[in-house]
Amino acid sequence: MNVSACQYPYTAGGTNLPATLPGWAQEGGREKMLERLKNPAERAKMRRDVEANTEVENLLAGATFDGIQIASVPPDKDQSIVGKRLSQIAAERHQENWDTLFSILIENDGRVSALFHMMSEDDVKTAMRYPWVSVGTDSDARRPDGPLGSGQPHPRSYGTFPRILGRYVRDEHVLALPEAIRKMTSLAASQMKIADRGTVREGFFADLVVFDPKTVADTATFEKPQQYPVGIETVIVNGTVTVDAGRHTGAHAGRALYGPGYRRSRAAN
Repeated sequence: MNVSACQYPYTAGGTNLPATLPGWAQEGGREKMLERLKNPAERAKMRRDVEANTEVENLLAGATFDGIQIASVPPDKDQSIVGKRLSQIAAERHQENWDTLFSILIENDGRVSALFHMMSEDDVKTAMRYPWVSVGTDSDARRPDGPLGSGQPHPRSYGTFPRILGRYVRDEHVLALPEAIRKMTSLAASQMKIADRGTVREGFFADLVVFDPKTVADTATFEKPQQYPVGIETVIVNGTVTVDAGRHTGAHAGRALYGPGYRRSRAAN
């Protein structure tokens, strides 16, 4: 059996806030979930089931209300809660924590993303040392302005790879530089079965990053996540220089990548 995993170097995860609810509460889609949230009896059952749950992933038990941080709400909703912890919002509203959770979901039609501060730094380093664990962002593409710059997202979108190179290679010596690069490139490509990428080889796509190992570092934080890293001089995407001397050239040479499952499903149709 081929066992592999992927990791980002942070002690918080990120997903949608409805993931804190039991599975049955989300059945039937968002509208059904909202109907249940407006029913006091259903809300009480949700709370009981979450507090008693030991069988499936329990994000609320891991992070607690102190560790759940609102990352985004719809643009036409109350932006003042973005970046705050659930317990802080509850205190400001003079509410019980559970009532605040339910209220936020209802007020925002369930369209709330959140960060879950629930991991140990020691565990992050332990996982990082396994040779079969690659490095990835587990995130979407972001930029500080425009429609992709909304909310207060997880800093992993901006900082994952430079954080590995700066903090965990140069500063803390958790990984050697060649091993860190392998985890970001050839290992990740092989795990996702992406052909002709991940290795500097004749005939492969030229995806290259030129960085200074002495200065490369992430600058994105949980408080100010939409910040680019430093120490990266040049980025080449599919053979086209996209970042030169630290500045974007305006080139758009990227392309969507699909694994073998996508191709098989298209062929089947």
